[in-house]
Amino acid sequence: MNPALVAALQALTPTVDPFLLYLEDYAAEHRVPILQPESAQLLELLTALKKPKRVLEIGTAIGYSAVRMAMAMEDGLITTIEKSPEMIQKASDTFEKLQTRVIFEQLAGDAAEVLKNHEPDAHYDLVFIDAAKSHYKTYFDLVTPMLAPGALVISDNVLFRGLIASDAAADKRYKTIAKNLKAYLTYLMAHEDFFTSLIPVGDGFAVSLYKTHST
Repeated sequence: MNPALVAALQALTPTVDPFLLYLEDYAAEHRVPILQPESAQLLELLTALKKPKRVLEIGTAIGYSAVRMAMAMEDGLITTIEKSPEMIQKASDTFEKLQTRVIFEQLAGDAAEVLKNHEPDAHYDLVFIDAAKSHYKTYFDLVTPMLAPGALVISDNVLFRGLIASDAAADKRYKTIAKNLKAYLTYLMAHEDFFTSLIPVGDGFAVSLYKTHST
């Protein structure tokens, strides 16, 4: 979006919670990518509307997104996957400091490999994907059998700085990611078991509603 419009939106949604401010400051200081304020607010809103009891997050980082979801839940379980030992430890510290009835389960390793071997006790009501962008379709296909009917799958960064609309990315790595994300969005929009809406907030959300559950 227009930078001036983004700045205006962010000015209208200031962070007031001290713990969130602490996490945002930590992320900025240590250059850890986290959700933009307007995206974080939308994620929290969608979580509050869905009222999930079981959440799966792919990509933990410092635990900021998981905290935003937990703040919208009365109780339940958030299972989150991360491969960086440093981020796993930081997220663990984050979760220990948060006062909540939500239980956090941390799984370590490459997300695709973890998902291939993951057998949850019950199906997930909400999945948040925010990891290696070129592998979004792989993650999506792996989590689909784990979804409860009516589950939401939320994919972050799907507009990738607007580069999905152009083949002119200077960096070949970005061009490949943009191409894969565009293919992922095309796949989502055509998937007969999901109703998907693309929301141009932050770096782009794809919100997919699971219409059926097949075993």
